[in-house]
Amino acid sequence: MALAVAWAALALWLISPIDAVPDVLPVVGWLDDLFVIVAGLGATAWFVGRPVFHRITGDRRPALSGPATTGEAYEPWSSEDIRAL
Repeated sequence: MALAVAWAALALWLISPIDAVPDVLPVVGWLDDLFVIVAGLGATAWFVGRPVFHRITGDRRPALSGPATTGEAYEPWSSEDIRAL
C-alpha cells in the first residue's frame, strides 16, 4: 500500500505544473524531477527487496545465502542478477 502511495505521489509530482524549480529553466529545472524519479526508484527497490526480486525473476537461490562454500566472494547484486532484468 505504501509503495502504491509513493508511486502515485511520484506521478502527481511529475505531471504537476507546480515544481520546486520551474522546468522552463534549461537543465536545472529538470534536475528536481530527476531527483524525484531516482528517489522513487530507490524507494521501490527498498520496499521490494531482493527476495521479491528473485521471486519475480524466477531465481530460486536463497536470497540471504551468504558466502558460497567454494570460497567465492558474496555479491549482493551479481552481474547475473543485473542481466536477469
